Amino acid sequence: MTYALTAFNSETGEKLGSVGYGEDPVLPVQISPDNPVGQILGCAAPGTRVVVAYPPADPNPGQVYVFDFIATVPNAAWGEPQEPVAGMPEVTLADDGAPTIEIPDGDAPADLELATLKKGDGAVVASGDTVLVQYTGVKWSDGTVFD
Repeated sequence: MTYALTAFNSETGEKLGSVGYGEDPVLPVQISPDNPVGQILGCAAPGTRVVVAYPPADPNPGQVYVFDFIATVPNAAWGEPQEPVAGMPEVTLADDGAPTIEIPDGDAPADLELATLKKGDGAVVASGDTVLVQYTGVKWSDGTVFD
């Protein structure tokens, strides 16, 4: 999910900082019951705003955080399907976006080979950009998933 937050000093109301709004995005995070963002936003839907008040803890004053749940991160690629490349693994996607990878007969390539499966229409990634990558790693030798 992606989110934004603003922090305030609970004694003075002074704004301590803000991140995730406009041109200052926060990288997507995985939420679970084991991490603070998951504990705060739980099963909320995008568009939800939550306020969290922390009591003072010597020497820090109390703080108030306003979290805005911006969006969920897609769990599959979208875009225009491209023609398969001969000799490359075949990838099919389940309805939930999970890939199934079928390794072709023959030896693995000796050098790195890349093929576009879906051509997206989003922003072009430039040098220095940070991106979220969701991937599945499969062994060429036997097709087992390793990562």
